[in-house]
Amino acid sequence: MILAGALALSVGCKDNAPVAQPADSPAPKVNKTFKYLYDPPKNPELQKYYEWLKDEDAGKKMEPVLKLVNWPNGLKLETKECGVSNAYYWPSKATIVVCYELFKDFHDKAQTEMTKRTPEYRRNVAIGGVKFLILHELGHAVYDAFDVPIIGNAEDAADAFAIYMLLKSKDPQVHWILQGAKFFFMKNHADFTSTSDLEFGSFADAHPLHQQRYFNMLCDAYGSDTKRYGFLVEKGLLPKGRAESCPQDWRRLDRAMDKLVVPHLDTAEVKRLQNKDYPAFDPSAYDASSIKKMQQGNAG
Repeated sequence: MILAGALALSVGCKDNAPVAQPADSPAPKVNKTFKYLYDPPKNPELQKYYEWLKDEDAGKKMEPVLKLVNWPNGLKLETKECGVSNAYYWPSKATIVVCYELFKDFHDKAQTEMTKRTPEYRRNVAIGGVKFLILHELGHAVYDAFDVPIIGNAEDAADAFAIYMLLKSKDPQVHWILQGAKFFFMKNHADFTSTSDLEFGSFADAHPLHQQRYFNMLCDAYGSDTKRYGFLVEKGLLPKGRAESCPQDWRRLDRAMDKLVVPHLDTAEVKRLQNKDYPAFDPSAYDASSIKKMQQGNAG
């Protein structure tokens, strides 16, 4: 069963004070009320995901992440049957919705497409994929709650938030979230050399092509710390030509987040989680061979 671990990231950021307010302006409204709703599904195949999420109170385990943001109107997390594998943010209701079908999709795909992997490996990749998607939807929520201006594609911006928060983390599970994101982006595109899936609708969709989104994440990871993530280039996961501009790309993202998002974070919560004692990051745990297998049409 996926999502068995607590969804907690220790986000490190610069010690910025909130944006200065005029002397006669009231303090910004902060409401850290979080609601968790588990809607019973009608489809019996989804029942086990509903029961497990409710019994574990999985949404509650996200609070360490949610508390990092000084939300003005709180936030609600809802799991429900949607009829499609999806997760989305509902602006008018300040709600993040995660569909039971998404949990089932990750679980089933991990079982069928990673038959050569251990159950623990499949589970960790599935959990990492869900964590990434939730961070992505949190990006949409933060931009909406604080009216953060977005230039360009909104999905790219949400990806940028997710990878920024992830790379500022000291959590050693970073590699599993990167692996999970790769699995999400590539699980329907196992053969990179095929163009059969690149139909008109793929180019017209509001979401950029998944392959591009994944390599943008790798670029940000490498650019944020070329020594820590140097193995991405050394093992051929990130092309050297792209890697050359990644430090500049990361500095641009870091500067933008520092101005637009960091002022809305709770500095005390950030420091509290930042001081947790995490074991060292182990890059050898990142499966460098699987992407090459995917290029050969073998995701297992």
